Amino acid sequence: MAIQFKLTELAESLKKTHDIDVTPRRMSLGDVGWDLSACLTNPLKIYPGEVYKVPTGVCIWLGESLQEQTDGDCAYAGLYLPRSSAKGLVLENTVGLLDSSYQKESFCKWRNISDNIVILNPGDRMAQLVVFGADITQWEEVEEFHKDTDRGHGDGSSGR
Repeated sequence: MAIQFKLTELAESLKKTHDIDVTPRRMSLGDVGWDLSACLTNPLKIYPGEVYKVPTGVCIWLGESLQEQTDGDCAYAGLYLPRSSAKGLVLENTVGLLDSSYQKESFCKWRNISDNIVILNPGDRMAQLVVFGADITQWEEVEEFHKDTDRGHGDGSSGR
């Protein structure tokens, strides 16, 4: 059974993989991130230093709509981010990327960096998904850049 819901101006697809209600939700009107829930049947204890791959219970397809509208120059993408109240859990890969072509179930791989056992309960909001449009870039190799900038003299610093 597919559930349709609106991510932006375009209706995209969401498919539940379990009977637990884990539909992504924005908790306030101005929220950018969609809360993703732990699709668990029992509480999960994550001990200090341990890593667990936790299912979200949903398959999210961001689709091809934006690519079709822009002749393939843009696509939707999503970033998986931890919620600020994640209690000592960090995403193992720091930020997860959801490409527009991915259609399988999404998971969050959590590492407990605290000194305490962290318990995730079924349905707990554990992460956020931020969806955005991204340009599909074509790379061109050059001998020199056509212009110098003020940022060319440091290791990522823009100054103080």
